[in-house]
Amino acid sequence: MSASGFWQRFKQRIRAVPAGLLLGPLFLGALLHSLAPGVLELGSYTTALFSGAGASTLIALQLFCIGAQVRWRSVPLVLCSGGVLLLSRVLAGVLMALLFRLLAVETIAGIGVLAAVAACSNTNGSIYLAVTSLLSKDESAAATPLLALTNGPFLTVLILGLSGAVSVSWLPLLALVLPMLLGMLLGNLSRSAAAFLAPGVSLTLPFIGFALGASIDLRQLWFGGVSGVLLAAVAIIVGGGIAALLDRLLNRGDGSAGIAASATGANAIAIPAAVALVNPAWQAGAATAAAQLSTAVLIGALLVPPLAQWLAYRAERTKKTPEPGV
Repeated sequence: MSASGFWQRFKQRIRAVPAGLLLGPLFLGALLHSLAPGVLELGSYTTALFSGAGASTLIALQLFCIGAQVRWRSVPLVLCSGGVLLLSRVLAGVLMALLFRLLAVETIAGIGVLAAVAACSNTNGSIYLAVTSLLSKDESAAATPLLALTNGPFLTVLILGLSGAVSVSWLPLLALVLPMLLGMLLGNLSRSAAAFLAPGVSLTLPFIGFALGASIDLRQLWFGGVSGVLLAAVAIIVGGGIAALLDRLLNRGDGSAGIAASATGANAIAIPAAVALVNPAWQAGAATAAAQLSTAVLIGALLVPPLAQWLAYRAERTKKTPEPGV
């Protein structure tokens, strides 16, 4: 078999797996990071491209390419789509906080309110961006910077009603959206530039997947235990369910963008420690919450992409199926 024939067969098999172009490299990166982390920390170009440190650069490049595909007339749709998904994350976190308050308990199945709110209100923007790009949903992908408002402890602290909420500076927010804005400017000024950058959206996917995996330690599944697996299920079912419902009702979408936004972001792992600094009363359960969130992050990264792709495929197939009698 020729090298080109082997490569074509390999790509076909990878694409046959739901979100395989993202999940295959992600799992490989996580496996390598868990078994031999030093391999990716050699330094120079190897670390810059293949370690977790390279994820930010690759995502910024993908945002630039995505921005080039967004026309000015679709900007209101981008803001609306992102706003709806942001609202869904807030509602999911509030629902978790209210549940614990109504039941008047500290833990449910070993999960505390801090871990539950952090898992349901935080979004893995990298997974969301990669999945919506994979599904060719440019407007949804362009809403990634809005969803970044869920990152960090601010929203979690706000939902829990703690004092001393963290102030948000406008400079980090500007730095977050600037690559996409520059891509939008270039793409609207030159259609040829937009066409040139279009392949970059899918080209960066396997590299982003590997870099994301290179920051995941598979051993965290053990430390998180059964409660961590349950937390992941709650984040996907409750958080994803609310987001998918609002995506269908308000954005007129198929719900796949909502599911894509339900993966818990890796920075949620640091939220318990950050909240404990704001209020020392949370210090005792911070370590347990961090371990549970680590498991939720890993499981969400593995399950959310195929779930979102299945939902999009199901909606597309339903749309193509003629109604009886037509």
